[in-house]
Amino acid sequence: MKGFIRILEAIISSLILIAVLPFFLVQPSESEWGNIALQTNALDTLAVLQKTTRLETYVKNNDVAALNSELIRLLPKASDFSVEVSGIPNPVILVGCVCTSTETDDLENLLWPLNFQYKQRQISIRVSNMTMNTIDPRTRVLVIFGYLNLTPYKNILTQFLESGGTIFMFTDLTSSQAQDGIMNTTFGLKWNAVISSGGSASFFVPGDTTKISHRVSRYYENISGRADTGTFSGLGDSSINRVEIDNKTVIFSSQVSLVKANDYVSKNGKGRTIWFANYGYTLNNDAAQQLKNLTKATIMWASGENYKMDPFTKRPAQKFLEATHIGLIDGVEPFEIKLVVWRPFS
Repeated sequence: MKGFIRILEAIISSLILIAVLPFFLVQPSESEWGNIALQTNALDTLAVLQKTTRLETYVKNNDVAALNSELIRLLPKASDFSVEVSGIPNPVILVGCVCTSTETDDLENLLWPLNFQYKQRQISIRVSNMTMNTIDPRTRVLVIFGYLNLTPYKNILTQFLESGGTIFMFTDLTSSQAQDGIMNTTFGLKWNAVISSGGSASFFVPGDTTKISHRVSRYYENISGRADTGTFSGLGDSSINRVEIDNKTVIFSSQVSLVKANDYVSKNGKGRTIWFANYGYTLNNDAAQQLKNLTKATIMWASGENYKMDPFTKRPAQKFLEATHIGLIDGVEPFEIKLVVWRPFS
């Protein structure tokens, strides 16, 4: 019996030794300990700024200088960082219009006022005229008035989408146009000659938080003062536009989509597209005004809802760490802030 107990004790001792041996043989390197400390510091920094509500204030006011000053003070001296905000409209939305000078003026008029308050945040839309071959790299939304076959510009637009840009085509569509190889792939449109349109248009299931229509409807409600259960008239030519309804539909009428969005369209998971049926945007009646508000709300979504709060362009080192935090502006507008930190000389 004693022999058996000794054997059992030896087995247990061996198992304990095997279990603890890795802790003695494989210890974190000095570099790994440094990374752990740096990430912990980044998380603590966001927690401190959030607890004092300064983080939400900096984001609400887009106070890049004050936020960066705080981070320089709180993070280790031998580190650098970049700040990224997502989930809310960009504070500055640069819109490029591939159109005539008259259409550029029309776009500014239908988005007026270009500087406005949204949830106590200042939003600024800046419109400029450009061509497909001269897209300003800072552009977030590329607006195209009227149908344009985008196939010859596929490489240019692929780069634009991969940089996080959005293509916004403002036009009615025929069958061949909707199936030109770009509209039915990148834009995700599906033509169906059997379905029909008619009557007023409305948001597609605005209460479903998983759908793009929900985000656009929230923006629309807050800039127009109208409920997202309201209807729109005068949108699209009912004799064409046979685009099917699916989960990416924003506005529909009867059986067809009249505004359709798509996201994560590039290989790197960035880029968005919007097809928006035509309407009398030069009119000044109430129906046209609500469609203008809808256009503006869609542009807010098209901004990418993702931007940097850096004083200048930064390129993180190959090895970097991330700390994230979910915040609320005034307790109602959720956003995510990502703090990317790295050691420049490591």
